[in-house]
Amino acid sequence: MQELFELTAGLAFAVPLGLALPLLVWLAYGRMTVGLVIVLATFFMEVVYVEYPGFWVGLYIYPSDLVFAFLAVTAVLRLLFAHNFPGRSASWLLFGALIAASFVVGLMQFGKASGTDFRNYFYVWVCALYFMSFPIDAAQTKSILRTWLAFAGLLLALACLRGFAEFAGMPIADSWRGTGSAAAFRVLPAGAALYLLDTLVILTYVITSRSANRWMWAAVPVLLVAVLVLQHRSVWIAAAAAIATLYLVFPGQVRLRLARPLAAGALIVAVVGGGLIGYGKLDTLTYRVTESAAKVTDEKGTAGGRIYGWQQLLMQLEPEEYVTGKPFGSGYERYDFPDVRWKATYDPHNFYLQTLLRTGIPGLALLLGVYLITLRRLLRGKGGPTLPDFPPRLIFVLLVAQMAITVAYRLPYEQAIWIGIAISMAASLARASRAEVAGVAAAPPRAEAQPS
Repeated sequence: MQELFELTAGLAFAVPLGLALPLLVWLAYGRMTVGLVIVLATFFMEVVYVEYPGFWVGLYIYPSDLVFAFLAVTAVLRLLFAHNFPGRSASWLLFGALIAASFVVGLMQFGKASGTDFRNYFYVWVCALYFMSFPIDAAQTKSILRTWLAFAGLLLALACLRGFAEFAGMPIADSWRGTGSAAAFRVLPAGAALYLLDTLVILTYVITSRSANRWMWAAVPVLLVAVLVLQHRSVWIAAAAAIATLYLVFPGQVRLRLARPLAAGALIVAVVGGGLIGYGKLDTLTYRVTESAAKVTDEKGTAGGRIYGWQQLLMQLEPEEYVTGKPFGSGYERYDFPDVRWKATYDPHNFYLQTLLRTGIPGLALLLGVYLITLRRLLRGKGGPTLPDFPPRLIFVLLVAQMAITVAYRLPYEQAIWIGIAISMAASLARASRAEVAGVAAAPPRAEAQPS
């Protein structure tokens, strides 16, 4: 019966999508917003379902597989034929070649297990390639902001509904236990909490401008409380990194304007925290948040187990595998603690380590190179299009938060949107900088004034 349900639910999504693919490719080729809505809708539905229903064709195919297959076709078409492609990142293309080679080797050795292992890398790489293929201008950033905020509102509404069900003890709460059964009130997964954190960072910057709407001021404390209550400790660390970076990388005048919302946010967190402690019915939530904070430094907690597991995985590598990596599908068996009898088999919850395991040092170097080169251009670049809603330094902050959380998680595919946009922005800034240098070099020398 369960298999019949999964097949029916999968086909209900897959058949209309398959019929609409040619039209979607045509639309998404010309308008980035179409691709953005499709990716974010896929992500949101994944959060709603907790786990997508798949359909069996010798292996499970999920709706997201079809979405990113369509996006891959569109991205490759733009790579080959689009005249407004800002800059083809050689590092990202080489990284794609390495993960593809690892997948092909894994497919020959381990069969369909390699596809399951490779799936998220495929999503991430395709997503970034698609979004880097569009030039980013002021109109584009307004569209990105509106779309991103719309889905943030849907996530907040979903979190509120699930939170109410938790407080009321409704049986339906069991349906999202996959988001983190170890913590009550963790009603959204880490990827969704990071999405809300990104929204918090964006709105915190936007409200420093005089054109900010009042609802944006109200949304900032709501998002801050949501990030706290969702209890994803790695997201808390990413939040600290993002807020510190936001304050440091912007000029002094913007920094002064940021001090007001940041101080207000700290006060609201203190007041809400005091209210949670004082109101007896919320003692469970208060205890859970306090317990989550304590586990950050607990050697026997989740963090300690992950670090021990990372050490085990590194010790399993042969010397030559530091260069070649192990192919996708080769598994992640290790002990998470020294005194347990069972082995963990899930991914290591560290995107950098996982990349090292699957592509070796060359793949990890390419991935880090993409980040570092892009961050440098975003921070130092001059010229390029004027982007009041999404200045390059704001994307810099979002990438810092992303790099922080991937120490403890694999990179969620929706975060690759920012990688692609950042690469596009960085390419435009680099081109503007070269044009400025060339213009200065080509300018005729000024004539010296003749003495009268």
